[in-house]
Amino acid sequence: GVAQADMIPAALHYRQPKALANVGVLPLVPGIAAAQLNALIDSGIQALVLECFGSGTGPSDNPDFLASLKRAQELGVTVVAITQCHEGGVELDVYEAGSRLRGVGVLSGGGMTREAAFGKLNALLGAGLEASEVRRLVELDLCGELS
Repeated sequence: GVAQADMIPAALHYRQPKALANVGVLPLVPGIAAAQLNALIDSGIQALVLECFGSGTGPSDNPDFLASLKRAQELGVTVVAITQCHEGGVELDVYEAGSRLRGVGVLSGGGMTREAAFGKLNALLGAGLEASEVRRLVELDLCGELS
């Protein structure tokens, strides 16, 4: 099952974001280069929705791409993996390729759609939460978005 949040943080009880967040979206395609990921990271994004293959795999055999994902984490960019598939969700610990993504700090978006992941990251970051708290809450089901 999906881990449920015990309680919604008080900072999320608002109608308008306290600040606009800068969230990027990157659909993975065969042969994608680290340069494309680096350009997004260097644009100043706070978070990235990474649209992966299947259950959360990507170019995990590309050391430059993995190094860029690790750099994103080191810069405080929250990276959340979702699937491009119409059914199912991300389980980063099923295949080695997903485990490598997890190993460089990529978080699982479970069954979230692009829109749900984008909205969740905007809400969490817009509430002014610390990056560590955003990372913790991303993988918890706050309002049914992970199902």
